[in-house]
Amino acid sequence: MRPEPAGGIPGSQFRILAWLQQSLYFSFGIREHRTIQTMSKHALHPLDVAVALHLVDEPERSYAGLAEDLGLSSSTVHESVARLLNAGLIRRDPERERVVNRHALLEFLEHGVKYAFPAVPGARVRGVATAHAGPVLRDAIIAEDAFVWPSADGESIGPSVEPLLPKAALLSKTQPAFYAILSAVDALRVGRARERNLAMNFLKHFIQRPQQESSSAELA
Repeated sequence: MRPEPAGGIPGSQFRILAWLQQSLYFSFGIREHRTIQTMSKHALHPLDVAVALHLVDEPERSYAGLAEDLGLSSSTVHESVARLLNAGLIRRDPERERVVNRHALLEFLEHGVKYAFPAVPGARVRGVATAHAGPVLRDAIIAEDAFVWPSADGESIGPSVEPLLPKAALLSKTQPAFYAILSAVDALRVGRARERNLAMNFLKHFIQRPQQESSSAELA
């Protein structure tokens, strides 16, 4: 006859309790994993900021058009819009499928983007100038060095920062106005107080301007 476990619990009951304990751990583990997966599915990605800003300028642009403009796949853009809707940075109304929540987007840019997607300076490389060295701030900020998006075709050399958009370095040639906008967001991510204030003023003007105004002329 097998000895009873310590505490006087019969062996069969002890084994049942151990099985129940393992089952509970397994069940809670699955639930925790599913919760993490769900949260990860809805969490914003860096490129979502670029998609939202492009929709400010092109609210009626098709998913295929957005994908072409930003160097993304159509499925990636669909997923991005879904995350933006979940975050409240885009909303639906009776007339349009996607409407940028401009107040929420400005609030996120001013108070959240530097913490959600910090730009950590890396090694000195050749690339496309951004942040204070980008087209929005370069005439207002005098600095010896430039932050850059790594690119062999870039004209600047300085500490590298990872752009919000994977192919952002191409925008300086293909979409200079939108390049200016993303470079201003980088000033919020990596800049000092004065640079952040100047960048935020620029972005407020861009996001709050009347819908019918085009940014192409005033931002290029």
